[in-house]
Amino acid sequence: MEFNREQTLSLIGSGPVHILILAPIGQDAQVIAKLIETAGAHADVCKNLADIVEKFDDDVSSMVIAEEALTEALSLLTERLTQQPPWSDIPIIILSNSRGRIGPSQRWTLLRDLGNTTVLERPLHGQSLLIALRSTIRSRDWQYVVREQMQRMNASRSDLEQKVRDRNDSLYTAIDERRRLEQELAEAKKLESIGRLTGGVAHDFNNILQIINLSSKILAQLPASETVKRERAVLAVQRAADRGAKLTHQLLAFARRQPLVPQHFSIKHKLNEMSDYVRQALDREIDLVLDLPDALWRVKADPTQLEAAILNLAINAKEAMSEGGTLTIRAENLTLPAEGYPMVQHLTGDFVLLTVSDSGTGMNASVASQAFEPFFTTRHSDGHTGLGLSQVYGFATQSGGSVWISQPARGASVAMTLPRGEQEEADRGLAAGPDDETMTFAGLHVLCVEDNEHLAEATVIVLAQMGFEVTCVHSGEATLDQPLHRFDLVFSDVSMPGRIDGIDMAKLIARDRPNLPVLLTSGYMISPERLQHTGALFLAKPYTVAELHTSLKRALQKRLSRPSRP
Repeated sequence: MEFNREQTLSLIGSGPVHILILAPIGQDAQVIAKLIETAGAHADVCKNLADIVEKFDDDVSSMVIAEEALTEALSLLTERLTQQPPWSDIPIIILSNSRGRIGPSQRWTLLRDLGNTTVLERPLHGQSLLIALRSTIRSRDWQYVVREQMQRMNASRSDLEQKVRDRNDSLYTAIDERRRLEQELAEAKKLESIGRLTGGVAHDFNNILQIINLSSKILAQLPASETVKRERAVLAVQRAADRGAKLTHQLLAFARRQPLVPQHFSIKHKLNEMSDYVRQALDREIDLVLDLPDALWRVKADPTQLEAAILNLAINAKEAMSEGGTLTIRAENLTLPAEGYPMVQHLTGDFVLLTVSDSGTGMNASVASQAFEPFFTTRHSDGHTGLGLSQVYGFATQSGGSVWISQPARGASVAMTLPRGEQEEADRGLAAGPDDETMTFAGLHVLCVEDNEHLAEATVIVLAQMGFEVTCVHSGEATLDQPLHRFDLVFSDVSMPGRIDGIDMAKLIARDRPNLPVLLTSGYMISPERLQHTGALFLAKPYTVAELHTSLKRALQKRLSRPSRP
């Protein structure tokens, strides 16, 4: 192949120009290389396709390949071309042997598969080759521009990603710091609440112990003839004991460990029934309004604890209405979840919503957020413990409902949900159960189980005064060793030394002797779930002699109502 060597064109690019040449026949490769180098570019003659594939890299500006070099090993080149980076599409000049003939279609398919190709027919003038090479060099220079832009974009992206990572790290650090501060704040509030609780308990019990201490001294010093003064001292001790009992019951209610006696009853009937003594707890200047629809569902709750909760709310409302006002007790049926009640979204099912609202001074958000904490109070020292709303909170949550405070335009409103109870048939059984006042304990044999020696001694005396024949043991194991068929009743403490406590003992008795009634008692915080399925009644300590008498009668009546074992 010959070229006219007269040329005036030069091959100049944005950088060094490097051209690969593959022309295996004759001196074509050497002639083309000399032409290219004369034009100012670097020419690299390759021996075969494998050689051109090995030398091809990103710095190659173009390729010149004679068509006769495209042998069966062409796949080496096409595979390498597919591995180019996204910005690269190497320009290739094919020197054709067709001499103007179109040739078979397979030939053009093969040339098309090479990608960015230009076909020049031979023989051709050297200037024509240089013009075609200059075009490929300009094309390659634009590809280098794209490469630089992509590199800058990647660098910017990397920088942006690093900034995002740094920002995320800062955010995570800030979030961790906030969580740490929130935990510290929660811990501080918890400690403050515990401090208020222990301080309040210590204050109230110190007063109770002071009354008992002074009254016992008076009783010891007074002669038997001073009957009136001795009765006053005894009454003071009894009042102090009642005060201590009320305080412990409120603490247990707040801790949701107060043993409840849930019953199914009409809340409308209960609220109407207690309206008189709610009015007595209020000042004359305060009106009581009951808004209780006829179709109100029954509830499942402890009626005694409900009464205490209503009275606590009424007393709180009274303090907020020093100049008079209106206390409204409203109840309505509510099926949850329901729109407008996000504060109880964790509850599902049928409930009765009980709302106690006053027209008093209300409470700010800070007070409302602490109102259910034990011993929190905004009152001055007036003899109140600050456990009223804590009892309401414990009662509502332990009953399976919830309680919250809302702040209407005037006054404050405490809302409480209680689970829906069963139908009227279950309620009638409750109303028909007053104790049989004619029942006598004479001739009945009771097994008393108490590990505290002094309390056991006092309990035996009281039971004997009621007419019982009493046998006393001091552990659950000792109870099970007794001939239980000889006893009419077991009266036992819950917390005792040994392998089994009173609850475990009651379960064993219920299994082996289901007709033997068991009355359990405790002043300890017992999980209410443990009292279920024991078949036993429960009497909370401290209890009065009258309460013990009533509970013993209920236990014996329960035995009489049970069918005999076949």
